[in-house]
Amino acid sequence: MAIYGQMDNHNGYRPKMLVYKNLKNKDVLKHFNERFNELEHLFNNAKVIMSPYAAARDISNYNTILDSLYKVKNNQDVKSLLLNNGLEVTGQAYGRLDNSFHISDDDDVSSYKAKAQAEIGWDLINSKFYQKEAKTKQILYGNEVDRLQQFKKQNENVFDDSQNKIIEMYNYYLAVTMTHRLKNLDILNEASQLMLEQDRVATDQTMDLMNEKIDLEYQLSQTYNAEALDKQPLFIIKPTMLVVDTLALMNLVKDNMGSKIITANQKMLENRKQLTNYLSTTKLTPFFRVSSYWTSKDRLSKNLDLGVRFTIPLWNQTKSKKHSIDVQSALLELQRTTDNEQLRSICLQQLNIIDKLNQSVSVEAIHMRQLKKYVEIRKKAYAQNQNGYNYIVRMQEYNQLLKGTERLCHLMLNRQMALINIEKTIGADVKYLTREVDL
Repeated sequence: MAIYGQMDNHNGYRPKMLVYKNLKNKDVLKHFNERFNELEHLFNNAKVIMSPYAAARDISNYNTILDSLYKVKNNQDVKSLLLNNGLEVTGQAYGRLDNSFHISDDDDVSSYKAKAQAEIGWDLINSKFYQKEAKTKQILYGNEVDRLQQFKKQNENVFDDSQNKIIEMYNYYLAVTMTHRLKNLDILNEASQLMLEQDRVATDQTMDLMNEKIDLEYQLSQTYNAEALDKQPLFIIKPTMLVVDTLALMNLVKDNMGSKIITANQKMLENRKQLTNYLSTTKLTPFFRVSSYWTSKDRLSKNLDLGVRFTIPLWNQTKSKKHSIDVQSALLELQRTTDNEQLRSICLQQLNIIDKLNQSVSVEAIHMRQLKKYVEIRKKAYAQNQNGYNYIVRMQEYNQLLKGTERLCHLMLNRQMALINIEKTIGADVKYLTREVDL
């Protein structure tokens, strides 16, 4: 028998081409016996592992960094507000063109050639001294909204990354199992071709084996790309029931990340109402001014002024603005209700999927135990009758065990995906709300 195959770094797994030459009964039986010994060692030394969910991700470090950065931002933004004491200095200097255009009345008091003035004013309403607490809260609420939104976005990336890692881990376990089964199918195909040449097997049976091998090679090429998987031990994921604290989960749905962002926005809106008043639209600036004039008689004159500048709007939008804020807050509450109901529906769907998969895992676990007992009983019969049993049937029994291992792996992977879908939906880790019960 000649075997041709290779790993392609660009295309991944490439199926082997088997070419059988000068097949003989004793050679085929030798291959069967060697493989049976390998399978006995494989199942006796199989590694039983727990679901690989817990070790797939860790976001605590990112959250710590995010919180510390926003803490610094809060401190600096508040510090910037407190630096605003409202004091401002303004000045101006200019020359008059009256004499050039002969329009000056040459009044000794009012006529001058040039003027320079400087003043210091105190913009009280726009300073830290007016509504200091409310202005500070507005800064903190705004930063909290930004922090929660960034946290939510990062969580989505983390859950996607977690999902990909878990799929990769399960695919590895599946690929190892499929590779071992593919090795069995190679020997079965070898035996089938020998029997076909001797007119001892129907053509359709040979085709069934070839098609099963082709399907398995295709699945393997789509699952995992690696070399020497047939040298790896068999991984059997321990069958468990995944129990979820549904009541605690539903409470968590109400307090999902989107709801937290809405709450922070509502606090910011409520605080904005406090900042919204008629006085905040006015401007009141006490000032002290120093003025210097160069008179038309070439004399320098100075004045000191103390006064107040004010701007008072003749309209008042306070009531309509506060009403608009109330409406905006109500819209956010409506959005929260709609979102929570949608999230609750999605979570219930995923919980239903988990329940169904729990039942399937339980059935498959029972099936695997029964099949193992059956294989053990058959193994004793084979040991007592070394030359009088059907080698093909025995190999197919081992393949059934491997198929059951694959089915169990698929079921538990799909169950983990349903759990991660819940986490992605509500934006929170729910591992602490779950426990696995051995079957």
